[in-house]
This record gives sequence, structure tokens and C-alpha cells, in this order.
Amino acid sequence: MSLLLDAGIPSHIANLVPVALGVALIVARIVTGWLLDRFTVSQVMSVYLVGGIVSLLLFAAGPNVPMALLAAALAGLLIGAEFDVLSYLIPRYFGRLAFGRIYGVAFAVFQIGGAAATSLVSVSRDSYGSYTPAMLVLAVACVVCAVLFLCLGPYRYDGASQVNMPQPLPHPTPNLAMIGDHPTKKGTES
Repeated sequence: MSLLLDAGIPSHIANLVPVALGVALIVARIVTGWLLDRFTVSQVMSVYLVGGIVSLLLFAAGPNVPMALLAAALAGLLIGAEFDVLSYLIPRYFGRLAFGRIYGVAFAVFQIGGAAATSLVSVSRDSYGSYTPAMLVLAVACVVCAVLFLCLGPYRYDGASQVNMPQPLPHPTPNLAMIGDHPTKKGTES
């Protein structure tokens, strides 16, 4: 919000920007699954990251109201996609045997990265009187992430092959069948 106020956007209008981010985040949650059914994780995330790069560059430029709304919407799309993509990506590249461990580490890295980025933005404002240096560093980080996604290559697993699903237990009374509410011997129903 301070970034918008520093850009000269009145507070009553700047309050609309988080709404644009929130709506885009919800849209991304819905659309990302549809996209992942049609495209690879690499393709989907690279496009979202390009949107994130554009968002950061718009914020770095000190946006006007339409640019701030666009930047927030692009950021919301990226934020909305990240955890959906994470849970889709892990079983396809690492299998499901250690899904919880891998997801937990990746989630922790996301949270630490978010905290570090927030601190970076504050330090940028305090040290340089501007958010631009932090926005540019974050844009470069998004470029690196997009390149890394493009280097992932084909899926290594189909997403389900590593799960050893237990077979259902046999019914404790295999000679009985349920008819209505009454168990009867198989073959004795009339």
C-alpha cells in the first residue's frame, strides 16, 4: 500500500488494488488446474512468472492507477497459482513416496522467501527512498525461476504410479450379501 501512496495514488483508490490482487488470486486458483490439464507445469508457471515480472516492473516504475491495478492482478495470478502448481509438480517430478517431506520443505522455502522479500522491500524503501531496487531484484528472481521451470523437462512420473494403494480388505462374512437391511446367505434370496 505504501508503494502506491508513494506513487501519488490517493488512499481511497489505492485500497482497490488489493481487491484486484484478491480477485486475480481466486481466478488463478480455478484456472490453474484447467491449464495444468492441458499444458506442462513448465509452460504454465513460465507464463505466470512472466506476468509476475511485468507486475514487478510496473510497480518499480511507480504506477498510475490503471497500471497498479494491472500489476496487482498479474501478481495475484502468480500468487494464486504457486501452491496449486507445487502440489501438482512434486508427484510428477519426485514421485509420491516422500510427497509430504518434499512439499513441507518447498512450502517452508516459499514462506522464508516471502518473509525475505518483504524485508527486502522495506530495506529498499528505507535505504534508497524507493521500492524500485527491491522490485528489480524480485523481477530478476522471477526470471531465474522461469528459466528453472523451463529446464525441468518431461514429467518423470505420471503422478499416481508411486502410490502403493492397499487392496480393500475382504468382507468379514463373504458368504453374506446385503439385501435391504437384512444380511442373507448368497443364493438363498427369493
